[in-house]
Amino acid sequence: MPKKLKIEPGERQNWLELSEQGVLIVTIANESKRDPRSVKIHIERARLERSFELAQRNQLERALQGHQDDLLGLLRDLKESINVPGLDYVDPVGLDSGLEDIWSTSDLVRNREALIPRQSSDPHETAVFNVIRDINGPQEIQLVPAVSRLWSALKEHIRQGALWRHEAAWRDSYLVELQRRAHLNRAIRANAEGIFGLRVGLRSLPGEPWLAPATISWIRARLTNDSLGNYVRPFDEEITETSPGSVRTMQGQELTVGIEDAKARIQEILSAMAGNKDVAAAAESYSDLVSATEIVHNEIDGYLFIHYITGLCGLCKKLGGQ
Repeated sequence: MPKKLKIEPGERQNWLELSEQGVLIVTIANESKRDPRSVKIHIERARLERSFELAQRNQLERALQGHQDDLLGLLRDLKESINVPGLDYVDPVGLDSGLEDIWSTSDLVRNREALIPRQSSDPHETAVFNVIRDINGPQEIQLVPAVSRLWSALKEHIRQGALWRHEAAWRDSYLVELQRRAHLNRAIRANAEGIFGLRVGLRSLPGEPWLAPATISWIRARLTNDSLGNYVRPFDEEITETSPGSVRTMQGQELTVGIEDAKARIQEILSAMAGNKDVAAAAESYSDLVSATEIVHNEIDGYLFIHYITGLCGLCKKLGGQ
């Protein structure tokens, strides 16, 4: 019995192309000196192989696109977390308030607290920076999810980029800003408590005079804005006396309750603190943080604008993306 000639994949593919161009199977068989039945079977086989390869390629492209989407999502989270808090920002747990001793010692004050808490249903960790602090205030800022697998993949992709250097510089700048802000808060508080003859209290008690923590943050914001050369509203427009001794900001924040000459005393604090070296230092660190934030945002935008993260990681290699 004559030995059957092996039909190579290239020949099979060539038959498929001829068939799709309209060449009859019998003509292909005659020119190839093959049995028409074998030619027909192998044309169908070539068609199935092509469909399978196309499906595999589409699946791989979807997998690689999904991987890119995950990485770009992490970069968006990172950009969202890297920001500059407003000068009137008061952390709810007193991380930068300089008023640690007046906050509740319950679950309000902890040694580790998220600087920018996020809620997400995404299974991947989100970009959250934690402030590590002790009784002296903020000591370190950490990028929490840096140890996760997807974050490791992102760092593999952007191994040679300047992003991580700029992100580390931003964290350093943020820490200096928080520390100087807390230092300025303490200086304002000491001045205020001396002028008012009253301790700052967390909340007002019925019938008792109250010097609110918001007084400290409001004075700090006004002093810092003035030092930065930003516009500040006239004093009498910014705060009003709602009742004798009770002062509120135009945004509705209560600064004092039941304190005689409260507005005049706040004005006295502003005058006493104007030009203070702590104010100048806080303004400088704030300006530096604004610059550091812009640098990181620009670096991240370089990837987000092209919707693609260059480089490869171990996950890409698993997908055959090499």
